[in-house]
Amino acid sequence: LVAFESDRALQKRIAERLGRDQQDAAALALRGRRRLHRGEYEPAVADLAASFDARPDPGVRRLLVQALLDGLRFNYSRYADQATRLENLLVSSDEQLAFRRLRAAGLSRTGRVVEAFDEYLKLRRPVASSSGPQDSTGQQADIARRDRLEAIDEDLSVRRIRWIASRLSEVDARTSDEKKTALVARRKRLFDESVAAGGMSGTAALAEFVTLFNNHPVADRARVKLLERLPKNAPAVERERLLLALRSGADPADAARATAALARLWSAQQKPAAIRVLRDELESGRFADVELVPGRTGQATVAAWRTDPDSKLLAQTVPDWKSGEVVAQRSVNEERQTSVNTYPIPFYGGRPLPWRGWSFRLDNRRQYVIGVDDRGRERWRLTTVGDLSVPGGEARVPYAFEGNYVRAVGHLLLVVLGNRFAVIDGLGDNRHPHVLWCRNLFEDKSGVQSRIVRLLPGAIGAGPGWFKITDSTGRPIGHVGQFGSQRLTYQVGTAIEAADPVTGQVLWRRGGVPRGCRIYGTDRFVCVEPDGRNEVLVIDAADGTAVATRTLPDTGELIARIGRCVVSRRETGASQLVTGFDMVTGKTAFAVKLSGDLRPVVVGHDGVGLLEPDGRFRVIDAVNGRVRVDAKLASITKTPQSFMVLETPQRYLVMINRPTNVRVRGTSTRAVTVHGAAWAISTSARSDGKPVSRVAWGPVKIEHQAIEVDQPLHLPVLVFASRVYRPVQNILQPRPRTEYGVLVLDVRTGKIAHTETSTLPVSAMRAVSDPVKQQVTLEFYRTTISLSFTD
Repeated sequence: LVAFESDRALQKRIAERLGRDQQDAAALALRGRRRLHRGEYEPAVADLAASFDARPDPGVRRLLVQALLDGLRFNYSRYADQATRLENLLVSSDEQLAFRRLRAAGLSRTGRVVEAFDEYLKLRRPVASSSGPQDSTGQQADIARRDRLEAIDEDLSVRRIRWIASRLSEVDARTSDEKKTALVARRKRLFDESVAAGGMSGTAALAEFVTLFNNHPVADRARVKLLERLPKNAPAVERERLLLALRSGADPADAARATAALARLWSAQQKPAAIRVLRDELESGRFADVELVPGRTGQATVAAWRTDPDSKLLAQTVPDWKSGEVVAQRSVNEERQTSVNTYPIPFYGGRPLPWRGWSFRLDNRRQYVIGVDDRGRERWRLTTVGDLSVPGGEARVPYAFEGNYVRAVGHLLLVVLGNRFAVIDGLGDNRHPHVLWCRNLFEDKSGVQSRIVRLLPGAIGAGPGWFKITDSTGRPIGHVGQFGSQRLTYQVGTAIEAADPVTGQVLWRRGGVPRGCRIYGTDRFVCVEPDGRNEVLVIDAADGTAVATRTLPDTGELIARIGRCVVSRRETGASQLVTGFDMVTGKTAFAVKLSGDLRPVVVGHDGVGLLEPDGRFRVIDAVNGRVRVDAKLASITKTPQSFMVLETPQRYLVMINRPTNVRVRGTSTRAVTVHGAAWAISTSARSDGKPVSRVAWGPVKIEHQAIEVDQPLHLPVLVFASRVYRPVQNILQPRPRTEYGVLVLDVRTGKIAHTETSTLPVSAMRAVSDPVKQQVTLEFYRTTISLSFTD
């Protein structure tokens, strides 16, 4: 039997005790607890403070500290005068840390940005404790915590330096012009202190400075100093990451020097096409007149490379493809080319310079991931059950050919194999990559026993097609989100994590998320969308802080999720409205009304293609709604069933698919059927900022073909390869007649360089190119097509 004292009896007992002694510590504490429970905040704090003053009690102190912290958290301006009293009550380093966090946040919100800046920077150091003989122990614990995840709330844990960096960004956003000078001076002083520190501590201080002030010009100065101090055994991709940041910085001299250093770093990788882009910027582009060192411009630097035997690789030229006739010659292989029977691994997102022209394949047993360079040569292969397996896990080959993909930033390569992923250092040694770290997307060690693949229509484009994978208990496993130079986001179980792409160190973790979410967004924001729900959680990518919760637009069919934008359409009779909804701002980024019902398509990694029955074709930037292309495609006399847009380095290729009773299949599930015509439009923006309106060539008739979207797009030709199943009217032969077709299109001119129909099976293709000899060889399982480019 449990009984409780009634509230009336409790009040009476408190009143009687205080009537006898107004300084009765126990009665004051009891009244303070009761008032706090009833929400009478200020009287409760007064009672608890009076009780503690009359007789210090650890329990009362803890309750008073928590009450004062809550007051600062919810209304700093009103309760800021309590800060001194609270600071004198703090004992443990945890309480000190919580107090200083709240004080810094309160100073920032109330406009005292300089004081907030200083307060946040103090959090980098061990928090002073008032616990007497345990001071040193508390400081050691605080130092250890700064190097691991710290709980911010019940769902979020962050590394302290990342949390401070995000808060300093908020301080910058609130800083008025007259106070910016004071913050600039403080950043300059901190930079000077970091440079003055020697040894490994100085290197760590510079790295911390870059993290804290990543978006400020002074961070580039710290990167320059950090490059000078990096140890020789530091990963080459770490040096590359700093150089890439400097290359895109505001200082032209630093950017030019970083460009030259990148060319030297990449020269050992035998990537002349990528080096050529850097060399052209130095010789005749934006760095031609910029002095890398006193008296030597970018142009002079390249001139010195050309005369230096040790810089032969830096000066190596890659000839352009001749623009004359393309001569094709077909031959039947005496020995069947079994090595071409591999499956493409899609490459998503923007292609960095080092990986332009590269393709990635999975062998037919799914035992190897194969890297093929821009000339069609196999450069390396990594085993899926060895190199790309998680240490200590039960490695298996990928469940299927679908659900795998590749992303890249610099030479960092992300390879996703369904239920796990690996981050690879593409620089490596002797041009062979290093696997930096791997991680499973599930929690248990038993791996994946069942798998459900569900690809959305029109998924070929900006990101991986949506698919589900379940773990051994039938629970959906996680997916991988954005991959950038600063972080990689992914889901394991019910938590979203962000990790450093080089080290794999977890930077923040947000729990309480439904399993199997879609993860998309940008370098600044992460959008987490639970499967089957219409709510999306928007997270700050820097530290995992929740920014907003948005509702998916109720505008009919969702087309794609591109960066922070969700593209959808609503059909209204003979027209449709296509909209882009910005998940971060909660506003419509663009809205376009067009005629017809042709489903919009994704173009590249950040565009939306629209085609109307009269031939009007547009490409819209999904982020800001800017119209890149607005052109009229001639000779569309019958509304097609669908269309696709393939973006090559120089052109948008628009291809339509009309209804037919002939069944056409490509060489993989990544192939798209084309039956109708094709046009090309330049991807180069006009100097006046207006949309591109001129069609480069077309229409070109292409019938009963299929194009593999993962083939090399940097070559002057595109290859269509198809299996055509034609219906047979003879009732004695009900099986359809099978033909195999190949068509080679010169994407520069729109001319068909080669076409053939054969009974020999067509499988996957390997394109081997030699710009010096002006030849491209297309190798199939049974046949080979040699293309020679002439003047």
